[in-house]
Amino acid sequence: MAYISRFFVHLLLLASLSHLCSSNPIQDNFQRCLSVNIDSLTQLPNIFFTPNNTSFTSVLNSTAQNLRCIASYAAKPELIFTPLHETHIQTAVICAKKLGIQLRVRSGGHDYEGMSYTSVMDAPYVVIDLAKLRGIDVDVEGGSVWVEAGATIGELYYRVAEKSKTHGVPAGLCTSLGVGGHITGGAYGSMMRKYGLGADNALDAKIIDSTGRILDRKGMGEDVFWAIRGGGGGSYGVIVSWKLKLVPVPETVTVFNVQRTLDQGATKILYKWQQVAHKLDDNLFIRVLIQNSNVPNTTQRTITTTYNALFLGDVNTLQEIMKQSFPELGLTKEDCFEMSWLESVMFIAGYPSAVPTTVLLAGKPAFLNYFKAKSDFVTNPIPEKGLKGIWERFLKEENPLMIWNPYGGIMSRIPESSIPFPHRNGVLFKIQYVNSWMNLEKKVMNKKVDWIRKLYNYMTQYVSMFPRQAYVNYRDLDLGMNDKNGDDTSFEKASSWGTKYFKDNFNRLVKIKTEFDPDNFFKHEQSIPISPLKRKSQRTKHVKKRKCKKGRKGLKALKITQASSMGNPKQKWTQEEEDALRAGIAKHGTGKWKNIQRDPEFNRFLYSRSNIDLKDKWRNMSVSANGQGQREKSRTPKPKSNADSPATPSTITQTPGSLALAVADPAYTDVHMEDASKCLLDGKTASKYNAMIYEALSTLRDPYGSDTSTIVSFIENRHEVPQNFRRLLSSRLRRLVSQEKLEKVQNCYRLRREVVNGTKGPIPKSKDTRPRLSTTPINSHLGETLQEAAVAAAYKVAEAENKSFVAAEAIKEAERVSRMAEEAEAFLQLAKEIYERCSRGEMVMVA
Repeated sequence: MAYISRFFVHLLLLASLSHLCSSNPIQDNFQRCLSVNIDSLTQLPNIFFTPNNTSFTSVLNSTAQNLRCIASYAAKPELIFTPLHETHIQTAVICAKKLGIQLRVRSGGHDYEGMSYTSVMDAPYVVIDLAKLRGIDVDVEGGSVWVEAGATIGELYYRVAEKSKTHGVPAGLCTSLGVGGHITGGAYGSMMRKYGLGADNALDAKIIDSTGRILDRKGMGEDVFWAIRGGGGGSYGVIVSWKLKLVPVPETVTVFNVQRTLDQGATKILYKWQQVAHKLDDNLFIRVLIQNSNVPNTTQRTITTTYNALFLGDVNTLQEIMKQSFPELGLTKEDCFEMSWLESVMFIAGYPSAVPTTVLLAGKPAFLNYFKAKSDFVTNPIPEKGLKGIWERFLKEENPLMIWNPYGGIMSRIPESSIPFPHRNGVLFKIQYVNSWMNLEKKVMNKKVDWIRKLYNYMTQYVSMFPRQAYVNYRDLDLGMNDKNGDDTSFEKASSWGTKYFKDNFNRLVKIKTEFDPDNFFKHEQSIPISPLKRKSQRTKHVKKRKCKKGRKGLKALKITQASSMGNPKQKWTQEEEDALRAGIAKHGTGKWKNIQRDPEFNRFLYSRSNIDLKDKWRNMSVSANGQGQREKSRTPKPKSNADSPATPSTITQTPGSLALAVADPAYTDVHMEDASKCLLDGKTASKYNAMIYEALSTLRDPYGSDTSTIVSFIENRHEVPQNFRRLLSSRLRRLVSQEKLEKVQNCYRLRREVVNGTKGPIPKSKDTRPRLSTTPINSHLGETLQEAAVAAAYKVAEAENKSFVAAEAIKEAERVSRMAEEAEAFLQLAKEIYERCSRGEMVMVA
């Protein structure tokens, strides 16, 4: 009888999936795997959606806020899976990993680049949509609330207020945000200056890791719990639910909206806001919305600044604070409205006063459009001149928007390393740039995106630097992305956006990712990478033994020679130590031996090694990698001293033939990393990169210089560059500094004054690069061998030849850029004169 029941269950399964069948192997295999492991067979038709389903498009678009990410030219998933229980998610993760399918997880669909439901990578993907997991359990007595990842912030606020009028949750301003992804990026809101971010107030969480385990805070460990609170979504696992802290709020709060246009002194008021907004009472949050608007009864346009505020207190107290701290705004009592905290959520979100609070339960965004967004953090007030430059650009665009959110308060008192979100003390306010449109044509999109990129470039001089910070919840692929083929994330490439989002916390996030998700299963366009040391050790497992023996033979010969010269045998290097040294050099560069040893990522492998050990080992590894070990027999042997005669100083001798061999090997040039030959540039390529550098620095025109990340970002936005471009660029920057074409100020680079002005400095005399015989005695405690002397000599010769080879091209490029700068300056001066004359009403004739 049991056999017959099982037979009918399988028939039911086949019938329920009959309309889903297709020839797509990814869909078939994934559905089959899930079907075998999920007991609720009758529910399957309601949780699977393929492109063959009539409901597929509506489900895909249901919570997608950015229409740009669901346009016809955007990638679509192979399948959408809407689980009803956390065990369904476990099964989906296990099946995806088993089948090698990439996962995207969506809770609210607010990712600015749509990475929770679309992809610009080549690998096929499946979306896990958590929209049906919306449970909320409020514990007022315990001061906390458990909320599932698919619930929205608006639903959360409503359910908390339903249980208590004097409790709230410090999280987002937009009420349709999905809780799951929102907290992973930080989650700022109108109570951030009083209580911090949503991630600062997370008490616990449930996450499903790459093996399908459901882990709470204790199970995942404090490191992972630290990483998921502000480290960005989609890198560590699937967040199932959060436990958040309830914070006290008054029964009555006060809000206001005050608008000021250019004619009403908007520029000066905004300049004053920058100086006081971060110093105001912790209970007061005043953000500024900056938009275009039409001047009434005219065809002219102007700039409108709207001061949108929440005060956790009554109107009279607010009036006193504003009169003392920000009288320039001219706030009156009639501008203010007292209401409940839940009603203030609606007010800040922009809902009309007549709309009931129950609309928050719908969990839908108030409006949809196509848009591109970016972010910045400001540490010094933008001068009025800079503001006027913004106004000029805004008035040329149709529908731009900037939102300035104040910091200070408790945000400046929480350490940068408390969670991955690092934007704390020293930040005055955050800028969100948005350009939106409603035309679905791709050429329109390109034009709108180009405008916001140009505005972003203009703002470089006024925002944070070293690095130029960005908010991870305002995801921006312009900052860089992983390889489209879906290969493992490059640590070097990820650093270009990782340091902007997380500053120094990025290195810790990488370490935790490597330990928690060593196979890098959870990845996307800007996911946290695994450590390069881990990746190199994984690749080592696939190297053929025959090749390893050949390399070890040469390495062994060098070790024997070195040990004999030192007078005592050295401890043999392990494979882990060699991998750590390679990864350390890839991260810090050659010669940075102390930095490598101090780096906690490598210290546990290299703690027993000295700086000289690292230096000698790297040289030996470079020699071995280039086949130098086979030449040991042909080199001049070390002269043996006669025991019966007094010791005499030995001199280093070198045959021209052996020197030529060393010079011909590019491993001895000043190019860093383990495969030096890949980094050498011919004259044409070097000239091209020099031109890119000059273009970037002359455009950015930062008086304090631009860091490497800023220069890389600028060039990558304008040119096609190779994968290892950051490494090559670093080398070119050092060369240009050594050639006195650039100046290095701390960790930043800028054009030298004589290059900018088009004048040439004195040309240094070329050094004599002929090999000279050294008369320095060999010190036994240093262990210098004849081979090491040859390497040192060859290093200098190759360095001199390479510099002289590209010097002429570099000078030409500098002169060309200088002429361009002079012409641009002349045109700018002409434009200013024309503008001033036109402003005075004069007529200007231009031939």
